Amino acid sequence: MRGEPTDDQSGASAVETDAKKKSKRAEEQLRDDIKQARKEFQDAQKTLAGDDMISVDEMGGVTGISRTSGYAPCGERAMSYEPGGKGTRLSLIGALSTAGFLGGLELEGPVNGDVFEAFVEQILVPQLRPGKVVIWDNVSFHRRESLRELIEAHGATGKFLPAYSPELNPIEECWSKVKAWLRKKAAQTVLTSKVMVRFSWSIRLILHKMILENLTII
Repeated sequence: MRGEPTDDQSGASAVETDAKKKSKRAEEQLRDDIKQARKEFQDAQKTLAGDDMISVDEMGGVTGISRTSGYAPCGERAMSYEPGGKGTRLSLIGALSTAGFLGGLELEGPVNGDVFEAFVEQILVPQLRPGKVVIWDNVSFHRRESLRELIEAHGATGKFLPAYSPELNPIEECWSKVKAWLRKKAAQTVLTSKVMVRFSWSIRLILHKMILENLTII
């Protein structure tokens, strides 16, 4: 609803405002050392050809996720019926470049170092060429020496994101689209979720267009 700001709209200027969903960032990004690390990372990216960069990340979710809003007559709540319990965790690992979605691996349960290394060896490595740069966050199992050796054996290098800066990884936008699609479909079982996830790979052309038009790898 639009209108003049009220006394409880802390920090709002005297202009028309309306409610919007917050975009949250880590508070640590306000630290001087993190600001400097982010600047250095982004400056370094500008020296690389976009086609040489491959973005890698994991995504997690549970069966039964659904939209948190819906339609209902004015004055009434929007109701839905969903299974009780926590659901089953489903994890995804994927690789993205300006050529599109390069491949993914889905599994039940969380991602660990062994699973991630299998992804790198079986799915990521075949995509590597001399000069490629693999971008991922600094979670502990990304720092395995064996991963560095696998990547460098094919003439590529690994580059870690600055701390507290997941949004600098272009694949984050891809995951947000996949999660939104899964919420829309409200997948209730592991089987259904896996089918939907595999179908979501088929939107790679849409994601590719989105990358070229909107993301332009950092």
